[in-house]
Amino acid sequence: MSDYDMEIYKKDIRPIDCDKDYERIARVLDTLTRLKEEVHKTFDPVIAQAHSAHKSALGARKKHEEDLTYMIDKCKGVMLEYRETLEEQQNDSVAIAHPLPDLENISYRKTYTASIDDRKAFVQHVLDNWNEWNPVIQLRSAVLNKYARTMRNCGTSIPGLNIQQNQSLIVKKKKEDE
Repeated sequence: MSDYDMEIYKKDIRPIDCDKDYERIARVLDTLTRLKEEVHKTFDPVIAQAHSAHKSALGARKKHEEDLTYMIDKCKGVMLEYRETLEEQQNDSVAIAHPLPDLENISYRKTYTASIDDRKAFVQHVLDNWNEWNPVIQLRSAVLNKYARTMRNCGTSIPGLNIQQNQSLIVKKKKEDE
């Protein structure tokens, strides 16, 4: 489909004033939906082949990397253990610990992770310090949407949670001619 054809369809999509317009737009929608299906039929096999090749390459890479990753982690582990031993000796003043060799391509960094041990206490802290935490808190909309579908007919409400119903239009597939 050319850009010219798309421009014709774009011009054909305008506000509906009567049943005739509604039927016309329905035909345009049906045509566009069928064209989209054709685009998928054209490109999906190519995408599937590329996906298969990608998956195969990832599998081969993983096979090669597993042993390397294990050995790298092992090296890092023994080096960190040695560094910690020297630091402990230096802190205990038991023996004069010599400094680590200065290697050009080796450096150390500290990383930090957080986990919530007491959800209730954490939530209360967030509420008490909302201005600080508001930009950080991200709610998972997929979970909230699932909750909304579950609660739609219960008449239950939760303060601060607004459940809205939206309507969408679906174009059914045509039955193939036999």
